[in-house]
Amino acid sequence: MYTKEDGLSGFNYHANFKKHYHSVLYTVICNNVEIKTTSRIAEIFHRCRRVASHLRDDILGRYATEEFRMPSRPKRRKENWSRETFIRCTLHSIGPQSCEFIKELLGSKRHPEQAYKS
Repeated sequence: MYTKEDGLSGFNYHANFKKHYHSVLYTVICNNVEIKTTSRIAEIFHRCRRVASHLRDDILGRYATEEFRMPSRPKRRKENWSRETFIRCTLHSIGPQSCEFIKELLGSKRHPEQAYKS
């Protein structure tokens, strides 16, 4: 049996379902999505078309990321949100110690985009 929830795909290529983040196709970022789940599967739909399917994992804060859904690294770097943007903005607006913290935070994840919310 499916349960259904409306959601929003974030700028980091993931949709939030009960504080667990599932990667979505990069072409639907920042759009409304519908998330349908069973006890084992989470499926994400955009305009009635399935854009992702993941094994369900209810551990809070965990990411289920499939890199093929994200744009290539060069394309990601050209977007407004990038590792370099966070580091540059932190260095200029806060200072070098905060910049080092941001570098560590972004480096702590398999994909830097997973740390953007932090």
